[in-house]
Amino acid sequence: MMGNRQLKEQIRDLLVGLGSCRTEVAQALHQLGVRAVPQDPKDCAVAVYLRAVLGADLRVESLFVRSHDVKVLTDEPKRFHLPHLVTVALPQPICQFIVAFDEAVYPDLLREESSHVSPRSGCTTGREYDGIQAA
Repeated sequence: MMGNRQLKEQIRDLLVGLGSCRTEVAQALHQLGVRAVPQDPKDCAVAVYLRAVLGADLRVESLFVRSHDVKVLTDEPKRFHLPHLVTVALPQPICQFIVAFDEAVYPDLLREESSHVSPRSGCTTGREYDGIQAA
């Protein structure tokens, strides 16, 4: 459990470090070269960033970004055959950025093919991911 607590703090620090307003968050992600798909819990800009930074962390199996939190499926031993999820609340600037990103306010962050893809329920409205019911 201690590892998951540290993971939660690490993710929180990464998110806070992106900026104090949605514009700073967008600028930071742009400078890092993030390109993503709006309204996609696995492929939105925040998810792409977190996967890039946490990609080598063996504790992280997958992650999903919702409008107010990130759900991280970890490799922590499962109890009662249930997955172990770490939930991290998103700072307000990240929440505001997600809303704007989903509305294509930051076209320089859109992945090329995403401009031709119809919106999917996900980053702001999705409730179930890969068979894992989000809490």
